[in-house]
Amino acid sequence: MAIETELKLSVKPDQVALIQAHPLLCRVPEHRQSRQRLRNCYYDTLQFDLRDNRVALRIRQTPESFIQTLKTSGNRHGGLSRRHEWEWPLATDTLDLSLLRLPEWPLDEGVKPLLQPCFNTDFERQIWLLDWQGDTAGEVEVALDLGQVIAAGKQLPICELELELKSGDESILQEIADVLSETLELTPSDISKAQRGYQLMGFRQ
Repeated sequence: MAIETELKLSVKPDQVALIQAHPLLCRVPEHRQSRQRLRNCYYDTLQFDLRDNRVALRIRQTPESFIQTLKTSGNRHGGLSRRHEWEWPLATDTLDLSLLRLPEWPLDEGVKPLLQPCFNTDFERQIWLLDWQGDTAGEVEVALDLGQVIAAGKQLPICELELELKSGDESILQEIADVLSETLELTPSDISKAQRGYQLMGFRQ
């Protein structure tokens, strides 16, 4: 189990090239940059028990692996979120219910067999691992996500920047966002990709 701390920023499409060319990111060494396509299937019950309990469960397919991830409720404000996260490698894209035997599992055990695919996300992620030497030193993963949320035969675009804290104080995230915002149009966002999937299915946040 880990605590995921990240700052999410919405991006206008005309800002994407400017982000990619920003001096702060261009000076990140090539071996600390990467791109990958991420396909994610989110699970819930027909009664949406996970959504009602602010839990997200997904299987992520990368070019090399499958990863099952559980995220429980946290707090989110001004784009900054902190929440518990568990990740497990899988051999296939099949949900492994045995991995959900956690004290923190917030639902009845009877919910687990009722889980089924609910919606998907499909996006390309460009990553810069940034060593920050501002007021407080640390490491931050800067991720630019471009793609779609797909649910109920409909789609919503994904165009966002995520700053995830790897080490150091969380104030680093705002410091980096402030530097980027000096020349870019970035808007703090409290809406996760999972929440957007539920919006496509008719739920209001």
